[in-house]
Amino acid sequence: MKKQFFTILFLFMTLGLNAQIGYQVSLLDAATGQPRADETVSVKVEITDSSGSLICSETKSATSDDFGVLSLTIGNASTF
Repeated sequence: MKKQFFTILFLFMTLGLNAQIGYQVSLLDAATGQPRADETVSVKVEITDSSGSLICSETKSATSDDFGVLSLTIGNASTF
């Protein structure tokens, strides 16, 4: 019983340390629809709950890949 308790506790601690959300978005040129490759942008991300209260707010700088895809990791161990 004691071993099971520590196993479950360890799992919850491990999950809590990696509390991040991965997010991807495609950057496209508004006029042509072509991907905006290798472009560095500043992105502000805000996460709110159902009542509109702010849970997380971050500003990140990221560069899109060859296909115009921008990948972000939002949050840390104390965020969620």
